[in-house]
Amino acid sequence: ALVGGVFEDGLFDGNGAALNAQGAAFSISGSYFFRNRCAGTTLLPPQSGGAIYARNSTIWISVSTFTKNRADLGGALYITARSYVDIHSTAFTSNTASSIKQAKGGAVFIGGSSSVRVTQSTFVDNLAFSTEQMASMYEWHRSALEEVPTKSSVGGAVCIDQGSLHVGRSTFTSNVAVFGWSIFAGRQEIHLDTDEDSETADATLDLRSCSFTANDSYAEYLDDWERLYEFSRYYSGYAKEDVVLSSGARGAIVNTTFTPFSV
Repeated sequence: ALVGGVFEDGLFDGNGAALNAQGAAFSISGSYFFRNRCAGTTLLPPQSGGAIYARNSTIWISVSTFTKNRADLGGALYITARSYVDIHSTAFTSNTASSIKQAKGGAVFIGGSSSVRVTQSTFVDNLAFSTEQMASMYEWHRSALEEVPTKSSVGGAVCIDQGSLHVGRSTFTSNVAVFGWSIFAGRQEIHLDTDEDSETADATLDLRSCSFTANDSYAEYLDDWERLYEFSRYYSGYAKEDVVLSSGARGAIVNTTFTPFSV
């Protein structure tokens, strides 16, 4: 058990700048993860889990904070290879997934048929940020003729690539991405012109008694609010969604509220 740990300003050229767990089982409580970063961020190959990288592991996290951690995938946590992670009363604030090509999960990335349970936790100001996508957005503003990219920055707070996420009594506020401002579930390809549904779900999302407030697209990085919202409308609704279930994903949303951003 890790109790009262402080992991600050970790810099690692690999996965998990603070902790790299492989085939492990442990608990974390009352701990603080601040400004840990995968040193290779924005370079290839992508590096994962700014604070914690979990592979084939079981981790219980409670009453802890993850702030300003950064990686290509999973700014704070990267969870893969049939891992199970239970998160309770924990705050994820200002974590960033940043990449040249594609960024996934500003705070948390879930893959490899892993399962994550979150209760009474907060996700605030997390960001999935792709420099290539930003350039595409500016170009598209000017022409409005090019096809909208299907690969981009997804899941401002959480990206479920393959696995399941169960969230209860938690809040998502001011998280930022292109697709799935707060949560993106499913394959990375988004089909804007079809209603594809997979017989088997790669990603499963269950939301119970949660609230989503003022989550957004790349507003703070663009100079013109009106152009941003004009751009959002061309996305056929996808860019204006707090939660996106892409093809290969299924989910249930119960007793959950959504309050949009207002200028």
